[in-house]
Amino acid sequence: MKKKYLLILLMPFFVSVLNAQTISTETFETETNSSTSFTDNSQVFNITSQSGGPFDIYTHPVDNWGWNGTTIDNRFIDNSSAAVAGVNAGFTISSAGATSFRVVSFWIYLSRSNLSSLGTGGSLTVVGKLGGVTQFTATSSSGFNTNASVNNGFTLINFASFGGSNNTTKNIDQLVITTGGLFEYASLDAFRWSTVPATPPVVLTCPTNTTVAACQTQAAVNAAFATWLATASGSGGTSG
Repeated sequence: MKKKYLLILLMPFFVSVLNAQTISTETFETETNSSTSFTDNSQVFNITSQSGGPFDIYTHPVDNWGWNGTTIDNRFIDNSSAAVAGVNAGFTISSAGATSFRVVSFWIYLSRSNLSSLGTGGSLTVVGKLGGVTQFTATSSSGFNTNASVNNGFTLINFASFGGSNNTTKNIDQLVITTGGLFEYASLDAFRWSTVPATPPVVLTCPTNTTVAACQTQAAVNAAFATWLATASGSGGTSG
């Protein structure tokens, strides 16, 4: 009976931790044309250009060049005003206030500056940083969409697998995106990100008749349990 009561008491705790993470998708449809920042779920993100830019929010209601993940849309981040032959693209998405977040996925269109050679002859590298320190580097030179009639030419970059590793649980405050080879134009849409799940506090009360060694062992178990909870919530785990 005691074990059953313990399970019942823990169930609300599991639910509160696993619900602490919020996943949002920014499609840029409500953002301002030529803006170098956007706001999603009350979090402001800034766009800075390294090469082939400037990169900013592109808005043209009749072009229908974007892709929100399921259908064509009209607003996205790109360097259409500055893409030139021979210059690769490079830009950074940073959270205002250096607020930690996790990247889930985005859709990207990669081509020459004149929009030819869609998805061929180039590479994409994405680096996640926290406080200026690299947390992950993911890169690929293949697997990009080469058919403009499929997903409007966009390729899904899923950080659960892109580059061969799952980086959706890495805390970052900057996402640095660079291209190589023939990719001189880049258009990013449907930016999917998540808040960092709260880490549950570890509370340890040692009875007076417990040895120091036993208490330290229990503390280690509690800490491992808390880490497992945070990881499970960050990777889509469930209380089951």
